Amino acid sequence: MKWLLFAILNLCFIIPVSSNLHAGNKEAPIPPHRWKIAIHSQSFNHLTFFEAVDKAKEAGVKYIEAAPNQKLGGGLEGTTNYNMSKQIQKQVLKKLRKSGIKLISYGDITCNTNAEWEKLFQFAKSMGIKTIITEAQTEDIDLIDHLCNQYHIKAAIHNHPNPSSYWHPDKVIKALQNHTKMIGACCDNGHWMRSGIVPSDAYQKLGAYIISLHLKDMNGFDDMNAHTVSLGTGKFNFIETLRFLKLQKFDGIITLEFEYSRDNSFLEIKQSVETLKKILDSL
Repeated sequence: MKWLLFAILNLCFIIPVSSNLHAGNKEAPIPPHRWKIAIHSQSFNHLTFFEAVDKAKEAGVKYIEAAPNQKLGGGLEGTTNYNMSKQIQKQVLKKLRKSGIKLISYGDITCNTNAEWEKLFQFAKSMGIKTIITEAQTEDIDLIDHLCNQYHIKAAIHNHPNPSSYWHPDKVIKALQNHTKMIGACCDNGHWMRSGIVPSDAYQKLGAYIISLHLKDMNGFDDMNAHTVSLGTGKFNFIETLRFLKLQKFDGIITLEFEYSRDNSFLEIKQSVETLKKILDSL
């Protein structure tokens, strides 16, 4: 924890801003204490989505990212899959409103046909989802970019570890070149760390492409067996990342995600939310 305390006392440290030319946020920057913090429902994959919403509220956040195939709960049949009926959508929205939680992002998900992509975006529009997280095939990026602009919903390319399609930031940048600012990157630092990629290097490469984060601390580096731990207790210098995002005038979503010991991880999740809020307040 010494590095964490040291970093808090040195928040004026400056990281060079990435020089990539993808259009970023040109409006007045949103101060870090107002950045949107979400919890990925996958962190509670042993629970139903309705139960995950309750846990997100209890942890102190106002936003949730939904995994595509989590059991709904609340007496409803089916899952969070985008093919759910309009009636089920209304019931899910009712639960979210009652809980004071907004479904801000959805994924990660990949579709196989143009019709499926169109239906996914229609679902996202109906549910008020702002960002779709995906590891789409590169040949689908043009279509996704078009749908993003048509529905006014962003899409973000997510990275899994090597050897997945977008494990390295260079692969994400190559896929996003010559596309609009409506499609960008969802940076998962945990998977970078498993693959031996230093997160600060990857964030700086992606720069203004960054739309959202799957933020997690890890107990190891360059180790495919590394797992998530409470924010600030592992190997990830997340404060360095937050400073960089501030310089980038970040206005996206920070989604906390836990992938380890999910049956018993709530206290770590809540502690991570509190740690993140404390640091954002001090930036």
